[in-house]
Amino acid sequence: MDQYGETIGQGTAPPQVFSSAEWRGVVASLELSPQQARVMELMLEGKSDKQIAAEMKLRFSTVRTYVSRLFARMGASDRTDMLVRVFAHFRRECRAQGCPRNC
Repeated sequence: MDQYGETIGQGTAPPQVFSSAEWRGVVASLELSPQQARVMELMLEGKSDKQIAAEMKLRFSTVRTYVSRLFARMGASDRTDMLVRVFAHFRRECRAQGCPRNC
C-alpha cells in the first residue's frame, strides 16, 4: 500500500514517486494507454527493458517499441531525459492546479 492506503500494483503508481491519484492524473494528462502507462511505471521503478518484458509477459522487441514511442511522445532523447520530462510535466500540472505538495 502507498502512503494514502491505496494498493500499489498493476497500473497504480510507482511507489516512491507519485501517489496513486497523482499517477492517474499523469497518465490521464499524457493520454497514455494502459500498456504505455505500465511500461512508464516500470521504468520509473528502475526496471530494465528485459525486466519490463518479463513482468508484462511481452516480447523484448515489443517493450522496445513502447519505450521508443514514449521517448517520441515526450520529446526525449533517452530514458533519463524521458523520466525528467515526466516529472517536469507533473510539476507543471501540479502547480497549475494548486497542488498541496508544494512542488
